[in-house]
Amino acid sequence: MSIPKSQSLLLALMSTLVVLGASFKLSDAEASVVQVGVMAATGSFTPSGTAFFVSDDGLIMTADHVYVSAAKSMNDLRSDRLVVRRANSTSAQVLTTPIDLVKRDPVHDLAILKLQSLSPDWKNFGGMKSLTFTKTPSEAGEKLCSMGYFGGDPLPGGLCGMFYGPSYTSLSPNDSVPEILVQLQANQGQSGSPVLRPDTGEVVGILLAIVPAFLPSTPPQPIHSGLMRLAKGEYASRLLASSK
Repeated sequence: MSIPKSQSLLLALMSTLVVLGASFKLSDAEASVVQVGVMAATGSFTPSGTAFFVSDDGLIMTADHVYVSAAKSMNDLRSDRLVVRRANSTSAQVLTTPIDLVKRDPVHDLAILKLQSLSPDWKNFGGMKSLTFTKTPSEAGEKLCSMGYFGGDPLPGGLCGMFYGPSYTSLSPNDSVPEILVQLQANQGQSGSPVLRPDTGEVVGILLAIVPAFLPSTPPQPIHSGLMRLAKGEYASRLLASSK
C-alpha cells in the first residue's frame, strides 16, 4: 500500500522537526551567555551579572539592575568601558568587547545592550548563538534550567530546577508586576541569566533575584529559600521588538 505524496511530505517534516528539537543540548547555551561588567584602566574586570544574545547583530538581554550595578561601578572606578566578557569553561580563553545601552525597562527589571563591534574573534570563540523566547506558558513541575556565570566562568552544564508558579512584585499598593517563580539554587553573578527549556532552548524568563526566607531567630537570619524570581519572557520579547 503506497502512502500519498502529501502524507509522505508531512511525515518527513515531522521527522525533521523531531530531530531538530532533540538536537539541542543545554551545554549549547554556553555560546549564548556572556558576563556584563566594567573594565578598569588597569585591565581588571569587575563583574555585575550575566546576559545572553537575542539577535545575530550583537544585541544582548540582561536584568536592568545588572546594568545599573555596572554603571555604578563605572562611576566608582572612573572607567568608561562597559564591556561583555566571555570565558570558556574548558580553557583559559577570555574575550572582551565594549557594549552600549540600547533600551531599559526598569518596571520589569530588563535591559538591552549591544556589542560595539562584531569582530571575527567571536566566531572563533564559539559564535554568538542567539536565544528565542517561548510563546507557550510553563506548567507546574516543568523542568527548567539556567545558564549563567558564577565568579569568572560559566557554569558548565548549567543549573536545573522546576517551574513553581506565577508571582507578583508590588510597585505600589495599587500596582504590581507579574513574574515567575522557579525552584532553583542559583548563585551570585547569575542575575540576568536566561532560564530555558533544556530540550528546546526556548527562554521562559530572565533570572532576577532570590526570594528571601528567614530562620526563626533574633534577629531573623536570611537563608536561600530555593525560589528565584524571573522576569517573564513575554515582557522581554516585547522590549526586544520595540528596540528594533
